[in-house]
Amino acid sequence: PEVASRRKGGLALHLSLHCGDGGQVLLLEDDNGGTHEFSLEDLRGLLAATGGAERLQLVFLHACCSDMAGSIFVEAGAPHVVCCRGTVFDATARAFTKAFYRAFCGGGRSVAQAFEIARFEIHTSPQPGLRAEAEKYLLLPHGHQSHGSCFCEVSGFGSGALLAGCAFRSCSALLPVRVEDFCGRARDLWLLMQHLSSSRRCVAVFGPSQIGKSALLSELARFAGSPGRSHEGRVMHVVLSSDEAAQDISEAGEERAPLSGFVRAVTAASSRLL
Repeated sequence: PEVASRRKGGLALHLSLHCGDGGQVLLLEDDNGGTHEFSLEDLRGLLAATGGAERLQLVFLHACCSDMAGSIFVEAGAPHVVCCRGTVFDATARAFTKAFYRAFCGGGRSVAQAFEIARFEIHTSPQPGLRAEAEKYLLLPHGHQSHGSCFCEVSGFGSGALLAGCAFRSCSALLPVRVEDFCGRARDLWLLMQHLSSSRRCVAVFGPSQIGKSALLSELARFAGSPGRSHEGRVMHVVLSSDEAAQDISEAGEERAPLSGFVRAVTAASSRLL
C-alpha cells in the first residue's frame, strides 16, 4: 500500500529478515535461499548512492536488533521507521506486526496510533513472558510529531488488486498446501535450488520410504515459485500414483512413448490454468 501524509505521498517498505553480529549485519537471502550478508555500511552506501529512502514514508524492519539499521534509514531521509532493540520471540513479532498493520492499513489509524496499539497488544498479551517485549519496539525518529499525520491509503488494496496480475497467484492453484511443522531441511532446499539453477535438465530426489521426500518437494515447489524468486510463477507440482509410474516403466519398450502417464498428468494440471 501507499502511505500518505499531510506533506507528501510515499511508499512503505517492509523488510522481514534476521540481523547478525548484534545488528551490524542484515542477513538477506540470495537467489537459492542461502544467506546474503549485507552490512550496515553496505546499507548506508546503497541509500546514499540511490537516494532510495527519499520516496519511503514508512520503513518496517521486522527483525531483532534492527535499531541501528533503522537509524540509518532515518539518516537517509525516511520519516517513519519501526524497528526493534534487542531480540524478541517469534510470537511477539507476529502479534506486533499483525496488530500494527490491522490498525494502520485496516483501521485508518496514523503511524503513531498504530504503533501504540501494537505495543499495547504485546503489553496485554495472555502470555506473561511476552509483555516486557513491548518496550523493545521503537518508532524513529523518537517523538517526532509527523508520526501522528501519516496515514495509509489502501484504495483497491483489499480487493486483491495487487495480486491481480501476479503469476504466482495463477500457478499457486497447482501447488500443494504448506507442510505443517516443516523444519530442519533448509540445507536440502538450498542444494536443490542450486541444482535447479544450474544447467541440469533433470534433478532426482531419492531415499528410503517415509523419510520425507514428498514433503521436501512440496516445500521446494512453493519456495521456488513464490514471488521474487527465480522460478516465480513457473512451477507446477504433479503427483503420479505408483501404478501410473509402474505403467510408464513397463511401456518404455513398447510403441507408446515412455512417461506417458507423467505427460498426461502435466497436461491435466496445465488445463486448470486455462
